[in-house]
Amino acid sequence: VEPLTGLKNREYFDKIAQEKIAESQADKSGRRHLALVLLDLDHFKDVNDTFDHEMGNMVLQRVAQVMRDNVREGDLVSRWGGDEFALILQTDDALVDGKPSVTPAGWSRVPLKRILLAIRYDAWIDKNTSPIRNKVTVSIGAVEYNPLGNGRVDLNPSATPMNEQKRLL
Repeated sequence: VEPLTGLKNREYFDKIAQEKIAESQADKSGRRHLALVLLDLDHFKDVNDTFDHEMGNMVLQRVAQVMRDNVREGDLVSRWGGDEFALILQTDDALVDGKPSVTPAGWSRVPLKRILLAIRYDAWIDKNTSPIRNKVTVSIGAVEYNPLGNGRVDLNPSATPMNEQKRLL
């Protein structure tokens, strides 16, 4: 456990991610879907430099809590390192009339949108009077693992569309 946020650390995330991928691959029904997510606080160094590290720590703690509050039991929220967080979201196709109902592509957008909106509009910081108003934004990169796909998942954060997006900021 990472002490500042109380989240699992990157090593734990890596271990569980590999286990969940293996479980999904072993499930020949194709019903187990995973989303591997990286969330990065935008311009977080500016928050620390402009305000102080105590404020930065408060932001990290609150973002961690917002993520915990907006995922389902069984999902994993972890601190990847610095101002980055990693999540494993899971879902199983539902059975409708005894037949699998296919999980639509993009299913992970629902919990991720909740997290994004909670961080943007959360009452934890008074957006009108706080000196940090509008300073806490995030970039999110996600890959949905298709259990009937090619079985490859790249956990290299430099290869994510999120990092391409951040280069443009």
